[in-house]
Amino acid sequence: MKCFRCTEVGHHQLDCTNDPICYKCKQPGHMAAECNSMLSRKLKMFGFAVPGQGFYSIEVPDKVKSEKFSGLISVLVGEATEDKVADELKNLVNEKWDFQVRKFISSGYRVAFSDQQSLDTFSKLSEIVLPIHGLKVKISKSMVDHNASAVLQPAWIKIYSVPGFAKEEDIIREITTLVAEPIKVDEFSLLRDEPVRVRVNCRDPSKLKRIVEIFFNGVGYDVQFMAEGVQGKTQGKGDGPPGNQNRHGDGSSRRKGKDEDNDVNRRRLDSHDNEDGSADKELEAS
Repeated sequence: MKCFRCTEVGHHQLDCTNDPICYKCKQPGHMAAECNSMLSRKLKMFGFAVPGQGFYSIEVPDKVKSEKFSGLISVLVGEATEDKVADELKNLVNEKWDFQVRKFISSGYRVAFSDQQSLDTFSKLSEIVLPIHGLKVKISKSMVDHNASAVLQPAWIKIYSVPGFAKEEDIIREITTLVAEPIKVDEFSLLRDEPVRVRVNCRDPSKLKRIVEIFFNGVGYDVQFMAEGVQGKTQGKGDGPPGNQNRHGDGSSRRKGKDEDNDVNRRRLDSHDNEDGSADKELEAS
């Protein structure tokens, strides 16, 4: 038995009283999530095995605080645009201020308020009805720069069909980069048959449904990635079109084909039975 906390043999991590060993820098005293070496200034690529979900990422220490007062406008009711939101804010807060409204997510807009007091006041309200375009919104504070174009979403994913000899934290992290940015590996899941759970940052958790063929020591395995709580079919292999899912799915298409064949055979048998019945009646009549 190997402890995943201190890497020593002879006890379980739940019973470990030793200092943790960082798998990243191999130094004692801290976990990998707290390791300063994780903040290396290297541009990395994540998620490119899933169409439309790839991104580049770099960790940079935040040394300078933004002087602008960023807010997030969440549209609860109504059809909003950047111009409509800007009109409403000028009417509500300051008609001479440029709020620099930018659509951020499907129903959210990033804005720059003119002062902290205005942002504090409106963020305390559960919702606000804006009179010009009839929008119902929620205004909240944001720590993200108002010039940001997107923010990665946190999620837990499950990874299926990883061979047992590859169930090590550093290997799982490397595999995870195909679909998302790994943050934390559930060490308990490494001890189970499958799946392995990983905390990640990604563009859209609902899109993390993919099978990727990965070669371990020259032998290929179809490894499946699935975000927790996401429903639907898993798409095909990462190096090809998503039309291969039936091969890796639940076999419903194969069962459907067999059922259709059975229906045809039953109809043929019924037809033969009817013919035999007609022939018997003709013999009796004669």
